[in-house]
Amino acid sequence: MNQAREKKSNRILEAEELRLMDEVIQSNYECVDENCKVHLIPCSHKEINKRRPFFKLPKGVKHKKNCRFSEYLRLLEEARRRRLEERELKQFPYPAILKKQLKLPERKVISDVSLPGLSVSEKEGANSTYDWDNSGVSNRSVTSISQIVDFYVECPLNRDLELNVFGEVMSYRYWFKRIKEKNKGQYKKRRFFFGRLFMKDDRIQENENEIVISLYDCEGWKDPIQIGRTQFNRSKEQTNPYTVHVSKIGLSQHKTSRILNELNFAKEEQKEDYRNGGNSTNRAYVFFLADPPKRTSPYRFDVIEGFLVSRYVTLERHLDL
Repeated sequence: MNQAREKKSNRILEAEELRLMDEVIQSNYECVDENCKVHLIPCSHKEINKRRPFFKLPKGVKHKKNCRFSEYLRLLEEARRRRLEERELKQFPYPAILKKQLKLPERKVISDVSLPGLSVSEKEGANSTYDWDNSGVSNRSVTSISQIVDFYVECPLNRDLELNVFGEVMSYRYWFKRIKEKNKGQYKKRRFFFGRLFMKDDRIQENENEIVISLYDCEGWKDPIQIGRTQFNRSKEQTNPYTVHVSKIGLSQHKTSRILNELNFAKEEQKEDYRNGGNSTNRAYVFFLADPPKRTSPYRFDVIEGFLVSRYVTLERHLDL
């Protein structure tokens, strides 16, 4: 499970936030559904853990029968294999509206993250960006793109459902656009763009003003340089790699830290699979809201207001390009 409710504050948080907290109290988390509230255990939240943080039920414990959140998780599993029916969607709280989050006072609970070691030091603030509605409303509003991306990935056969982004409405399948190959003018209008992360550590850079991500996706690949019997580089090199720029102006330290952590989690999951000899079709991707690249810089994307998340997922099946 990737979200829980804090018992003391009644705040709903994403599991990724656990890595940013100065202290994680094991007894302080429960199911987000007001009708359930079973205890949840925070896992993989220590700095030494490579896996993405998550919550789990105690051994032998189940969600209550009237828990809508557990039904939501069950339908997510079903949606990976089949199209959800209209009767199911009436009770399925899929994210249908992205709205901007109000500026709220930040709490002193999170830590700073910097590359490449993701070291931590005390800084300010966290606000909830993961909402849960117990009213039975199926098309709910969210202030983070995390759930929007998860729905696009997990529910490939329901991408005809409408998504409202700051007043502009179209179906999920048309909101998302894959980044790949040479820029021939295929990137038009504001979209949720996504591309593959490069596994090399130097492809994510942070400075005082921005985070810069160099993607695996590029215009093309150059063959290794060789003069006579001497080969100057062993692998192919990119030509015009796409870059994703996240301005830190107006972003809280909490938001910046979460972006860096998610990028690291997605890359580590792919590296771990490779080390274990797996042949998974999953890849580390970054998803972000942006306008098309400018003509003067056709391989550069500028992220809108920090709306960016990373996932280690399979996207080749049912992929709308």
